[in-house]
Amino acid sequence: MVNSQLKKSQEEVTLFKRKYQQLADEAQQKIEKAGQAAKESERLKKNQQSYIEKVAEEKYKKFRSSYFGIIIIVGIYAITVTLFTALKSKRCISDCKAIFEAFLKVAMFYTDNLLKLSKSLSDVSTGIGQETISAIVYWIIFILILSVGAALPLVALFFVGKGIVRVYQRCCADEISVIVALISFAIVIFFAEVMPVNVLLLFMGSHAIYILIRWYIHGYREARGL
Repeated sequence: MVNSQLKKSQEEVTLFKRKYQQLADEAQQKIEKAGQAAKESERLKKNQQSYIEKVAEEKYKKFRSSYFGIIIIVGIYAITVTLFTALKSKRCISDCKAIFEAFLKVAMFYTDNLLKLSKSLSDVSTGIGQETISAIVYWIIFILILSVGAALPLVALFFVGKGIVRVYQRCCADEISVIVALISFAIVIFFAEVMPVNVLLLFMGSHAIYILIRWYIHGYREARGL
């Protein structure tokens, strides 16, 4: 009788273990299905987001291309009208001539003094006894000083221009700068007759101030991670 009860108990335990294992397997299958469903949902979500971003990017590119096309057409029209107005303005022509003449005077002054300095320093070769060697040394010193003197302003102009272009590309290369340049150019041209200073200098000075402001704003935002 005891053996019969023990056997019955073992069978119940075995049956319970089977039911437990079956329930555990079913639970594991449900967990795996839930995980697969979550992965599938995440994949569909990523695909949908990627599709939305792609469509938005295409629409943005179309908008930018049409926008820039309008900006270019308006810019060409504005520049053409402004240039024709400048050509008709005696004040604009006289101011441009004044700038060119001032630049020419500075260049001539620098060239004359450079030639005088080259001749003066080359005269040290007169202390050499042999005439042929003295002439060779004279021209070597003359050409060397003249070349260095001519190269210095060109090198300085190159690096200054390179720095300005780099700052402009980094901080001002957008449609706002084009609009600002067109508006400021149009203002100084159309109101040239009443301007108290040279209109070309005024335009360059105002744009230089604009570049400095944009440079400062760019550095401020970059320093604060904005």
